[in-house]
Amino acid sequence: MAAANRRPASVSRQRNEAITTPKKALDRKPDPFPALLVMASVYGMSGQLEEGWAVAAKTVKTNPGYGVEKGWLPYKKMADTEAIRNSFRKVGIPECPTK
Repeated sequence: MAAANRRPASVSRQRNEAITTPKKALDRKPDPFPALLVMASVYGMSGQLEEGWAVAAKTVKTNPGYGVEKGWLPYKKMADTEAIRNSFRKVGIPECPTK
């Protein structure tokens, strides 16, 4: 059972790369919103919730009108869309924003 809970090193490397790429984009691009969404999702999916909560707070501050259900997610498979939405929920991005 313990072996089943371990993740291969490649998964950990991929997660690190998934965080590094949007961080670089934040340094170069004046509109941080897309990069913040990616980071919030990766943190939510990887279970790094404290980091995710901090990024989600920045995301909501950057675009207060964004919400889990309102957001545009360009995925063909509904399961992929739901996985992203669930990762947003885990880090505290609101379901329906209040204006």
